[in-house]
Amino acid sequence: MPPSTPSTAPPRAADTDWAQILRLYDQLMAMAPTAVVALNRAIALAEVHGPEAALAAIDTLDLDRYHLFHATRADLLRRLDRFHDAATACDTALSLTSNTAERRFLEQRRRSLPPAPCRLRRQPHTTAPEPHAPVLKEFL
Repeated sequence: MPPSTPSTAPPRAADTDWAQILRLYDQLMAMAPTAVVALNRAIALAEVHGPEAALAAIDTLDLDRYHLFHATRADLLRRLDRFHDAATACDTALSLTSNTAERRFLEQRRRSLPPAPCRLRRQPHTTAPEPHAPVLKEFL
């Protein structure tokens, strides 16, 4: 089966020719180098070169007030198992949109993230314990 072209949808999402889409976004960036085009290009970049490359590309963009920027970051961070950062990005995206459908989608994504691990803070030892401290009899 030949690869899909942008004008034809592949029968399965896995058959999407992301390398071709990335090349087309590269051409669009040459003609219209906007931050939103760069954000959209990063989605294809993630599929071709992985989420880390895409995250590095979008973290240079000045789109802090654009909810889809934060939603994209949340997805990339989730794919990198950086769940706490993904939750923060998702919360920011939620705070920037009032569209009901988008909010519902983002809320579902936010709920699907694993909870952040509990981090216990270790107290530094100020003195060394006694080498032969007596054992309490109730613990024997």
